Amino acid sequence: MLFLNNNFHHVHHKDPGLAWYELGSRYNQTREQVLEENGGFYYRSYFDLFRRYLVKPKDEPVYPAA
Repeated sequence: MLFLNNNFHHVHHKDPGLAWYELGSRYNQTREQVLEENGGFYYRSYFDLFRRYLVKPKDEPVYPAA
């Protein structure tokens, strides 16, 4: 199954100009810092993601008042 590298999202937002093919090495270099900054947000696989959130929400979106 294709893995879309959800774990690189924080790295991308910290350095949006970084080329997509460099995200993995940057993540590996700064992994502990990234996990500390993003509250431990990490998925081993899509199975891990589905197991956690298939029947319960990860977040509760807050919508602006109308």
